[in-house]
Amino acid sequence: MILILYTTKYRLGGREMEIAANRMAEEKAAEFPDEEVQCRAVESKQEFLAAIGDAPSPIKEFHFIGHSGLYGPMYGTTSHPDQMSRAEWLEFEFPFAEDAVAYFHCCRSARWFAQYFARRYRVPTFGNYSYTTFSHLPDVYVEVKPGTDRKDVYVVSTPGMKGMGIPGAIRKRLGKCPTLPMTRFEPGDPNPDESYDDVAELYDAVFEDFRVRQDEWRWVSRNLPSGAKVLDLGCGNGALLLAVAPLIDEGIGVDASPRMIEVAQRRARGERNLRFEPIDGPKLPLEDASVDVVVSMLSWRYLDWDPIVEEIRRVLRPGGRVLIVDMVVSPFKWKAIGRVVSDKLRTTLQGLQHPNFRKALRRLVEDRRWAEMLRHNPMRAQHEYRWYLPSRFPGGVVETLNLSPRSEILAFRWDAPESPESPR
Repeated sequence: MILILYTTKYRLGGREMEIAANRMAEEKAAEFPDEEVQCRAVESKQEFLAAIGDAPSPIKEFHFIGHSGLYGPMYGTTSHPDQMSRAEWLEFEFPFAEDAVAYFHCCRSARWFAQYFARRYRVPTFGNYSYTTFSHLPDVYVEVKPGTDRKDVYVVSTPGMKGMGIPGAIRKRLGKCPTLPMTRFEPGDPNPDESYDDVAELYDAVFEDFRVRQDEWRWVSRNLPSGAKVLDLGCGNGALLLAVAPLIDEGIGVDASPRMIEVAQRRARGERNLRFEPIDGPKLPLEDASVDVVVSMLSWRYLDWDPIVEEIRRVLRPGGRVLIVDMVVSPFKWKAIGRVVSDKLRTTLQGLQHPNFRKALRRLVEDRRWAEMLRHNPMRAQHEYRWYLPSRFPGGVVETLNLSPRSEILAFRWDAPESPESPR
């Protein structure tokens, strides 16, 4: 059978996605008259899994039309986004036929997810490396007006302004811009090392002292209660816990990189109130209600969000606190140019005060192993954080610590209720 799933509620373009899905279903029925074709809207993880489970026969072609993030299809709404995590993809099987193929007609689905899906389910998988839009032709961009009654709507990928320039943007509007082909990934593609193991020593040289990141250090030290028991998610070389060790009662650092944990343990010798442990998956080696503060410093993008949120809620004591800081991709806005310039000047002056940090950072970012690691762990978008975190931690506050032309440092604080009965 051929299964086509689509989503309509998460962001804009839901009506066009439904039209595109129905158009695809008609074309597939004509192309494969002996195959059953199902076309179905799914608006949550549960509906997605139900659609897979309801498939009456092995799936020959699978198509998803909608939005995507780092871990694939996005469902729900912007007030409560819903997305499978890496750990959750491991929990169920697709009833694929032997010659099956999968397509994810979504923005940036080839950046990480399509190659992961190909390896996980052993099927060739297609995704879009760049952003997607709607077109009346599959091979050449022809703008689809909002509210169109036409049925010839396709989800396509096209070059953006940054890659095309003004002349290219004009050609695009004139219907002279070819669409971008989807990228194909094979099941046999090598399984990359996505951890920090290969760059642990370089990373350690950069962050000998976490306080060189002055914006983040000021925010954390301002929001960290003294005498607390602190859990550091994605602790790296332990630099953050080492910096706050005199201020806290106990610190536990966990990380998926065994090499990083070794570095942290070596650095923390003599610090009796700190310990570091490796983890494999979103399970924390802690008792229920056993920590006062959970910190994620520049590591939230690597975590399996919904499973780790459940674990955070499990291990956090009533009245505890969650502190999250991460770098995210954000669109450039001319109205913020003053903030961008002032932040750049401030961080440049801060960098001049730490020449060794700047040299070590340059060695790290210029190393091919760092580039390879980032290729499989790209930054997530600003809107994902601003929508997701308040939906899972109601009442939490997001703020921008540093703004650059294409990225920013976001900080999020959430104070847990004093008792389970308290409203969230």
